[in-house]
Amino acid sequence: MSLESKFMFINGKKANFIFGGNGEPVVLIRGWPRNCRENDKILMELSKHFQIFGLNLPGFGNSERLERLSIEDYVVFIDAFSKKLKIPQFHLIGFSYGGMLSLKYASVHPDKLKKLIIVAPPFYTDMLPLRARSAKVIIWLYKKFSFINDLFNYIIRNNRIFPVFYKCISGYDTNNPGQKQDYEYTIEDLRRIKTSDCIEIVDNVMNLDLRKSCQKIEARTLILVGSKDRMISEKSGEELSKLIENSTLIKVDAEHWNLVETISEEKLIEFLKD
Repeated sequence: MSLESKFMFINGKKANFIFGGNGEPVVLIRGWPRNCRENDKILMELSKHFQIFGLNLPGFGNSERLERLSIEDYVVFIDAFSKKLKIPQFHLIGFSYGGMLSLKYASVHPDKLKKLIIVAPPFYTDMLPLRARSAKVIIWLYKKFSFINDLFNYIIRNNRIFPVFYKCISGYDTNNPGQKQDYEYTIEDLRRIKTSDCIEIVDNVMNLDLRKSCQKIEARTLILVGSKDRMISEKSGEELSKLIENSTLIKVDAEHWNLVETISEEKLIEFLKD
């Protein structure tokens, strides 16, 4: 089953998504800063059973950015996307940052979702490891000193410095073939996002608390976390499972960055069809 890249205008903004398959509609949102692609393995497998929409968020890939990139604005965009496609109810899958947005969407629009699959989502700032929360310092420097913007742009565009810099802060194991490919895709996708947009998105995560929102989720939910994840811990997954009443937690032998590639598509398909 082949996938194709499509475009539509939502509230005057060009939105890009990957489409394929037949059956019940499934909307999938990748983690920051990743884009959905036509060769996405999980999208291809899901398209054999469902009508799949791999949504590239505003400011990601070939989708135009919004005036603001807040969590609330992204939730409005996701809802407008579903209305434009005339899918009143659908399954929603979110990875990492996309999972965070999916949690918020599910709490605001409980009537729209059939089932929800969340993969290693951040849902409040203090759950993140210290190296991730240290981004607060980088954001403060960016806002305080104008030359920091030029420095960041230089680092991102430098083919020797940036890969090493991002590997250090992300924890990728580039000796692992699967993680290496994901790392290379991430570098490519990250370079397509403006530095100011990166700062705005990360700043929102640094002021995050969705715990009360999670308690409002009604959809049957599958939560997946990695037993080796150094970004979103198993303990955080257990905490999230307690917040969402109708949820099931599955632990996968994987890190944060290769969790998506390690997941058995059969588990996702089985849950959505059950």
